[in-house]
Amino acid sequence: MSAAGSLATALAVGELAHRPQADRIQTAHLADLFGGGGLGGVAAILGGGIEVRTRAGVPPWGRVEHRAFGPALLVGVVGRPIPSPSVLGSTESLRRIFEASEGWERLGRSPTPAEFFRRCERFTDRAGLATPAVERAITSLRRRGARACQAMFGQSFFALPRTPIARSRCLEWLQGEALHAVEIRAAPTGAHLLAPRTVATPPAGGGSDRRARRKPFSG
Repeated sequence: MSAAGSLATALAVGELAHRPQADRIQTAHLADLFGGGGLGGVAAILGGGIEVRTRAGVPPWGRVEHRAFGPALLVGVVGRPIPSPSVLGSTESLRRIFEASEGWERLGRSPTPAEFFRRCERFTDRAGLATPAVERAITSLRRRGARACQAMFGQSFFALPRTPIARSRCLEWLQGEALHAVEIRAAPTGAHLLAPRTVATPPAGGGSDRRARRKPFSG
């Protein structure tokens, strides 16, 4: 979320200031980095689908590969936010992350949805950063036929039902638990500016319709 906010702001302000795209991306990356939000979130959302970072940093220094990802995901929140600096600033947490990430470099050779989720589940279980509420949600969704993982590092999850029946069971459980969850698809492209749109405003004083132009915003 910190990377998304940084990039959305940088794209919008950069458009108004007529700055090159590379400047906007670098500014967002540095803001997220020095703000303690993360180390590579901006690079991750420059493209759509599954992303695999093969070299750290944002382009042109970093290298990120993207693969299309079509299935719909269940994404939910089960508690209050966990600030990233509290995790990234912990030596013990970083040790767990490092150990749990063993083997992830092989994902770049076959970044399929199945392989991606298999490694995500393994990382979630090995890192041990999930709160009891997140663990309960993940376990319950897995029992109902979904691949489920913690969305690092918050009290949130994402899940991929394996079958239509599993999807129905997961949705029924989420509704019964009154958990805040949505079903969404991965964006086919990365963060970008939306084209200006013209919207109608109600007539004033019986005159003709007045139309106002909306400024571009990032999405």
